[in-house]
Amino acid sequence: MEGLILLAEARAAGLKVEADGGDLVIRGPRSAEPIVRRLLEHKPAVLAAVRSPIEVRAQVFRQQVEAYWSELDDEWQKCSHQPIPPVALPGVVPVPGACPLCGDPLGDDRLYRCVACEEAMRIILAMPRDAQ
Repeated sequence: MEGLILLAEARAAGLKVEADGGDLVIRGPRSAEPIVRRLLEHKPAVLAAVRSPIEVRAQVFRQQVEAYWSELDDEWQKCSHQPIPPVALPGVVPVPGACPLCGDPLGDDRLYRCVACEEAMRIILAMPRDAQ
């Protein structure tokens, strides 16, 4: 999850982070150099987050869902269907034209969520409650 948090901070600072084999390719303003150093210090975690966004996002969202459901009162705990909590990657500030869950730009064919976040939500919502 550390890599995902760093990616969110990098995006918020205007950086674009990509993987090229075993290297990180980071582009953006010089003013974000402290964040670039942190990305490089945690390179394996950042590479993992860049390479497998769906699985990493599903893990973060699942943790948020578990925390939300664990705080529901007894009546909700007894129900077979729990409410879906609000989820988002750490540090994401919703802006027009971007996925509100991760901050990535939305494609022309997307209205609400990017493909990776939508797939991540499908993964956790398809899991039985006990597996979450």
